[in-house]
Amino acid sequence: MMCSRNVQFSLVILLLGVGIATVTDLQLNVLGCVLSLLAVVTTCVAQIVFIVLSCLISVSVNFSTFLVIGKTSPVTYQVLGHLKTCLVLAFGYSLLHDPFSWRNIIGILVAVVGMILYSYCCTLESQQKGSEASAQLSQAKESESDPLISVENGTSILADSGVPKAPVWSSDKDLHA
Repeated sequence: MMCSRNVQFSLVILLLGVGIATVTDLQLNVLGCVLSLLAVVTTCVAQIVFIVLSCLISVSVNFSTFLVIGKTSPVTYQVLGHLKTCLVLAFGYSLLHDPFSWRNIIGILVAVVGMILYSYCCTLESQQKGSEASAQLSQAKESESDPLISVENGTSILADSGVPKAPVWSSDKDLHA
């Protein structure tokens, strides 16, 4: 921000006056030096602690974001972000008595309905995928168990044409079980 020449001139006069007042009041003693040194050290330590805590909080936020996206999806993470926005608006109104209009209230309610609908649809899809996966897993286990039993018994397997077929042994089958 650029100040006018008059403002700059008034600040120069102010600083000149403060300089004159403090230079003439200069006294050195051991107690003052120790207290000044202590003030500088505590300020430095407080700033270092603040920076370290800020870094730890930032890492925690990034890690939690990674976990949420890894366990759900980026869309779910965005839905959670919108939930946070709605909660900030609601708490701002209730705790700080910020002005609130009907448009804000209706917007928050519509957003919450959308979040509930999103959650319901995601739950239905995950249940559907889970039932499909368990059905495929049981079919895979049934198809794997028949040839394995026949190989262990030393019997042959009939192909679709009814002609006996030699059992096939896969050495890496146990690795993928």
